[in-house]
Amino acid sequence: SDGKPMVSESMFLHPSYDSALFLNDIALVYLSEDVVETPYVKISPDMVNHPGTSMTVIGFGQTDQYDYFSGSSYLQRTNVEYMDSGACRLAYPKENIDAGMMCASSKNGNDSCGGDSGGPLLLTPTDNPIDDSLVGIVSWGYGCGDSRYPGIYTRVSRYYDWIVETMCSYIYEDGPPKYCDVFTSPEADEFTGIEGRIDNCGVEGVACHSSDECCSGRCDFFTNTCFVETKNDGNRPGRVSNGMGGAGGGSAPSRASRGSTEVDATREIARDLP
Repeated sequence: SDGKPMVSESMFLHPSYDSALFLNDIALVYLSEDVVETPYVKISPDMVNHPGTSMTVIGFGQTDQYDYFSGSSYLQRTNVEYMDSGACRLAYPKENIDAGMMCASSKNGNDSCGGDSGGPLLLTPTDNPIDDSLVGIVSWGYGCGDSRYPGIYTRVSRYYDWIVETMCSYIYEDGPPKYCDVFTSPEADEFTGIEGRIDNCGVEGVACHSSDECCSGRCDFFTNTCFVETKNDGNRPGRVSNGMGGAGGGSAPSRASRGSTEVDATREIARDLP
């Protein structure tokens, strides 16, 4: 691909990560240089919770779940839909689908697969990539592309405060980002280190310098504005591809991480397959 490889200097694994159950399956990577070639993808404490919400997953992973060497040379993308947590637990009755996870699938077998783990699940409401937001991280599932078993993703909104607090605790050569000057960590729950309040009040865009100043309990420290719950059911049209994790119905179910991959720093080269 034409992407730019980036060098990782440090990695910060969530302190409650459980590799056996894929709980708190999230880490932050500090790069040796800024990524300036493409717009940053925003993160948000707003939780996706409307069944059928369309999202885009991208990665270089397997396009055939039975072929370990079917990874793509080009960044692939496909659309999946959010599945209610209750329905997801019915699909995985023997697994622990906790509040730090979210589920997504598609009726036509589009899915993330081996080699996509750690890749982004995005809300892409407009044609402008500056409006994209990161809502999930590819984590695990039973096989790939089987409509009986949705893909399991780390729910980024659950870890928003941990992400900001970890970033602001890092010792930067040139000083921390500006938003760290006003960051005030809210009281965290014992299990995840994340406050569990739901954002459902307040006025969008109200200025804030700490979460306590927002009636929703959430201040976006990147923009210094209060968050409110948003309903986003749209996605950028024309991004569906059958190239990721082709349908593999009938596979023997077993929990498996969706592998690992080094993703290039650009998202502009993503292509749909024919």
